[in-house]
Amino acid sequence: MTTSVAGLALVRRRFTGETHQEAHKAISADLPGATTPRDATIPSAHSLHQRVLETSLLLAVRYSAHRSTGHGVFRKVSPRRDTLVVSVADDAVPRFFRALLASLEPNEGRDGVPGLRITFTGPHLELRLLDVDGRATPCRFVVRDIGENDWARIWGTIRHTAYDGKCVDPRLERSPQLSSGERYGYDFHWQHCGPVALGSAMLRRIGLVAHAGAIDVWSGLGGTALHLETEQGPSVFSLVQDLCDPVAGILGEGVVLDAARGPVERSATFARIVDRSPTPDRIVGRLRDQGRPLRSHRAPPIGRARRRTGDHRPPGHRPPHLPPVARPGPHLRRSHSARAGTGPDRFAFRGRTALVSRAACGQPRFRRVLRVATAVVALLSAAAGSVVAAARRQRRKTTASQGRSCAPTEAEPR
Repeated sequence: MTTSVAGLALVRRRFTGETHQEAHKAISADLPGATTPRDATIPSAHSLHQRVLETSLLLAVRYSAHRSTGHGVFRKVSPRRDTLVVSVADDAVPRFFRALLASLEPNEGRDGVPGLRITFTGPHLELRLLDVDGRATPCRFVVRDIGENDWARIWGTIRHTAYDGKCVDPRLERSPQLSSGERYGYDFHWQHCGPVALGSAMLRRIGLVAHAGAIDVWSGLGGTALHLETEQGPSVFSLVQDLCDPVAGILGEGVVLDAARGPVERSATFARIVDRSPTPDRIVGRLRDQGRPLRSHRAPPIGRARRRTGDHRPPGHRPPHLPPVARPGPHLRRSHSARAGTGPDRFAFRGRTALVSRAACGQPRFRRVLRVATAVVALLSAAAGSVVAAARRQRRKTTASQGRSCAPTEAEPR
């Protein structure tokens, strides 16, 4: 390998937000097992569970952000071959961990990360992930500078705000097995994560958008697309240029810029990167639903999205008819200008586009169900109104007849 470690460190720090010394140290540690400069600069996640965990934490950005600090969640990341080390902004720590908590009991909101557990290594907190059978997996995620005493304060703050206090205590020694709520939402959560290879790769390069005014991440198309939207940050053109970097980018074998839309111009506000290798270890979203085309869970029109300032309600307060993958984050300012190409910039990661396209996707089933339910409610309301009106008329007639029978008669002459 002819590329110097110092040169790779200069490239890496732009993608991760690390200092030059931190980047140099990490590359030197991974260099012996690397075969190419790309493997040494920003290593990929080593397992499927590691990708799922990292994508889950990326999706938690939407519930961890604050309107006054932008997304302000990950200050910097340090990708390693066997783990990912991150630094979380102090003011985002309670919201970040609140977004990760799972429910003890089955919950239709299906929030949190089922199987997430916490351990401690010195002054740092480690996130682990249990599999669907409750067994420990080899994935590892380190949050710097949060020790046991710090976690005790955080846990005391957030435990009563999640599921009316019925949330899983994430410490591994206190919750060694999955709760019934975690087992209930496990499959849904994996499908929600979708293209985990791209999600993990983007979190390991989150330094590219670390200085954006706001950031939102959500999954769509039934779990085969991952959308990243920024405001007051780098343009889509510059992001694509960075992700095309031959050493630290993500575009390579199996991951390409969608050529169907043509080259990305400097004025572009939308770009799509496609994972052309939809293998089970790269995409965990549901690609088929009982033989029908994949349903399209799209975000509502940007102009109709209401910006809720200072909204700290838990994610479970979403309207029940709206899937969690379809709603824009509450902290990102949106307007009609975004649809015209002058608003927030978008970035979509999509998997298996050969089987799925927006034009081929039918209307989501929940909308059809909602229309039927609305019609039934209207019919029942009309019937109830008719019954109430008939009862009122009958009551008036009864009252009138009783009044005539009880009226005083003229006195008879003596």
